[in-house]
Amino acid sequence: MKGQRDLSKEESNVEFFIPIRETLEVRGKLLYNEGDQACTIMRFKKEILQKFPDLKEKDAIYLMRLCESYKELKKEIEKLEKESDAIPIILFIGKERIQNG
Repeated sequence: MKGQRDLSKEESNVEFFIPIRETLEVRGKLLYNEGDQACTIMRFKKEILQKFPDLKEKDAIYLMRLCESYKELKKEIEKLEKESDAIPIILFIGKERIQNG
């Protein structure tokens, strides 16, 4: 498929989508899932779909890595730079601050 590269030998059965190379910042909300009783559903906004048109296919998957420190994150990024054309997405999870009056 166009715009895909193998990430590494570890994940050789996964081909990751390569976005259009331009920095994009998108805000969104996690949705509450009754079954999990937690906010576990993330919907991509149209800006992400425009960067990853392959998401419209029904076999799209994801691989999430949560590093324990910035040091570990830097190691992962260095490994990606050497082994892959895949660009990681930085995801921040938080809680919206309630502003009073």
